[in-house]
Amino acid sequence: MKDETYAFISDVKDKKVTARSARHMRTHCGKGGRVRLPSDNLSKKELMKMSGECKSYRLNEPMTWKEFMSMPDDIKITYIKLLRNKFGCPDSKIGEMMGANKDKVSRQFIKLGLDKGKTKKKEKWDKEGFWAWANGVDKLPTPVLEEPVEEPVQEEPEVFVEDDLPFDVVPVEEPDPIPDDLNLEIKFLKAQVDELRKVNEALMANHENDCQVIEKLRLMCSEYEENARILEAQMDVVRMIFGGK
Repeated sequence: MKDETYAFISDVKDKKVTARSARHMRTHCGKGGRVRLPSDNLSKKELMKMSGECKSYRLNEPMTWKEFMSMPDDIKITYIKLLRNKFGCPDSKIGEMMGANKDKVSRQFIKLGLDKGKTKKKEKWDKEGFWAWANGVDKLPTPVLEEPVEEPVQEEPEVFVEDDLPFDVVPVEEPDPIPDDLNLEIKFLKAQVDELRKVNEALMANHENDCQVIEKLRLMCSEYEENARILEAQMDVVRMIFGGK
């Protein structure tokens, strides 16, 4: 055996012995190997006191200057950028919506590190949409002007006089009246059809009654067969007790 092979086998053997002996070692992790912390002994009320206050900010709604100043600086910047990107409104109009004057708004925006908004009067911004959003009113749709539709001129129908028709009028011949003998035969056939229909209805009713009687007989036969099986089973029990055939 080479030295390298012997060294490898010895190392593996030592690691096996160490791994097997680890399960019998006693740990200092507490009962059942569980680590306990001081927070495990706190009540639910004490744990709630340790948790910080949860705040939520609605950046898709208008707010007052007091509400705006109560937010963190990063959320203030996000709110202003959202208004600028959506409506393109100048800073003075944002302050007017919040109920603050222009100087106070400018100082606060400079403190936050925001650049100046729109200053040129020629640049257009969504004035109607901004104030509709600030007042909580949906923006009215732009009215569509419908083009006047010309009513079609109704032409008066041409009236032809019999003498002015471009073709000759062919008189329509009336059909010949049906003879009395044929009418009598038709009535006789109708009477026969009615009688056959009545006979058919009577046969159908008898057939339904026969089907009901057959169903009752079948149920009775089934009951008799079931009773015969029960009696046969009882006779088998009697034969097993008392013997005999």
